[in-house]
Amino acid sequence: MRGTLTPAQAHKQYDEAVSAYRKWIPDPTLRMEFGRQADDYFRTCALGVWQADNAAQITPRHVEFYNAIYSGTNSSPSALYWEVATGVAGYDLFQPPAFFQSLRDYDRRKGTTLSRRFVDQFTLILLLFAAVDDVVSEPEAGFVNACADALLALCTKDGLSGDPSTLYTKSILDFLIVMIFASTYGKGAIFSALPVGVLQGTVTLCAGLLSPVFSQPVIDNLSFLGSMLIFCVGVNLCFGTKFKVANMLPALVFGAVFTAAGPLLPF
Repeated sequence: MRGTLTPAQAHKQYDEAVSAYRKWIPDPTLRMEFGRQADDYFRTCALGVWQADNAAQITPRHVEFYNAIYSGTNSSPSALYWEVATGVAGYDLFQPPAFFQSLRDYDRRKGTTLSRRFVDQFTLILLLFAAVDDVVSEPEAGFVNACADALLALCTKDGLSGDPSTLYTKSILDFLIVMIFASTYGKGAIFSALPVGVLQGTVTLCAGLLSPVFSQPVIDNLSFLGSMLIFCVGVNLCFGTKFKVANMLPALVFGAVFTAAGPLLPF
């Protein structure tokens, strides 16, 4: 089937999308990193999109589209049919780009939404690749959606989603728990909001100040330690006091410090 979208038009749309996103990146180093890696990464994603449709039906038109995936002053690839067909057949699992971690780190430090903007552009670009035959098939749409969801999940994990729904959910859960406590301990339970507000507000402010040193390993270790402490609290609630959770709280500080200082230690 000869599609109505030409490789030249596809290149123009791709170049405009990538160039527009590059201009949104204020940091010169991050902008250069994105510019170096974006084309290779998107060419790999194109192979995944076409494999999802039908890896056995690669045509010369796919090769023309593949060679149209370049932006700015980067040179055009000159892949042959067998190279594209082999790449489609051998495509394995979707992986986030290396520069996506840098985008997430920048978002955490500066409070920006570059990573979410990238996901939006990423989705549009992959749908452009899927339109090589003017039809976005259900498997192709499913692949694009799964890849976008995987990237958004990383943003959500970092707290970069810009969506307060998690906080709303937690507020409702806290409200229900306070109602349960009030039925047992009386109306004084409502005043627990004061120390909780002070404590969580302080944690939020400190997290913003410490975000530059909170690398992904530090966040992962804090999440693990926090999960263990919550587990201990649950055991205490169900079976009576078994663990002295308050005595374990310094583990959060030591865990973060040792993880951050680990690369500097001589052993």
